[in-house]
Amino acid sequence: MIDIYPLKFVPVYKDKVWGGNALKTMFGRKLPTERIGEAWELASHARGMSIVRNGVLAGRTLQELVGLYKKRLLGEMAINEQMFPFLIKIIDATDNLSIQVHPDDGFAARMEVGNGKSEAWYVLDAQENAKIIYGLKPGINKAEFIRSVKDNVLDSLCSVPVQSGDMIYVPAGTVHAIGGGMVVYEIQQNSDITYRLYDYERSDEKLRPLQVDNAIACLNFNQKLDYNFKQASLKTPFFAIERLMVNGKSEFNICDQFVVMYVIAGEGEIAWRGGEESIAKGDTILIPACLGEFTVVGSITWLKVVSSVNKS
Repeated sequence: MIDIYPLKFVPVYKDKVWGGNALKTMFGRKLPTERIGEAWELASHARGMSIVRNGVLAGRTLQELVGLYKKRLLGEMAINEQMFPFLIKIIDATDNLSIQVHPDDGFAARMEVGNGKSEAWYVLDAQENAKIIYGLKPGINKAEFIRSVKDNVLDSLCSVPVQSGDMIYVPAGTVHAIGGGMVVYEIQQNSDITYRLYDYERSDEKLRPLQVDNAIACLNFNQKLDYNFKQASLKTPFFAIERLMVNGKSEFNICDQFVVMYVIAGEGEIAWRGGEESIAKGDTILIPACLGEFTVVGSITWLKVVSSVNKS
């Protein structure tokens, strides 16, 4: 078997009515259209599959590697060694995304649609007045919210300013939306379930469908959200995220779990026993659990993402 190593993947691009070309201007990428809303950076999903683009495993899919390497890739403590646990995207929101809710694992299981979808956002870029929809206004109960959906749902929602560098956890059951004028790195459970509540009555050749009943059914009306976005780390029931800086050389031990590395700024290389790989702003790298130790060299700011769902 070929020794596995830090992996880069070909992005899967998704054309969206609210998308743009920020991935071209920020990272110099060649885009298939001028309104790319999502780049699936790391995906093993029916709607998009990552393909390795570096090294001797180039051309293999992420799902193939999960099946082939199992715990060598995911780690001894992985709950499910047959499935990669995350779906990771870059979101280019030139316009507002729909107001939406994602189900939790229990609701998704009852609907027979796989995992629920809790997610987190790291804001890579935000215009001066960029905002997100994040939860309900204080005191809004279910009956009041249902009335607002029929009249003006925006009246019942919290609109919150955001800036570059903000880190936001969006647990399943949260009504939310990314606003126009920002680029976001999104880490989520391996799920692509979205229930739309409101889509600004805009047309993409035809009106996009809403799923109001399901959105209301899975919305958590008793949720306590954390509005402190100015943090360098975030731990959730599904993943942990940490922003790190390297200026020179730093060594890391990954303790028998895979690491997703995203380079926010700078360039350099990642080195390990057996090789090295250049890295630069905009790169997502999957570091397999069996690597054990690696070194980051250069002047780099990066996100470290690991799973927090492990065997007890």
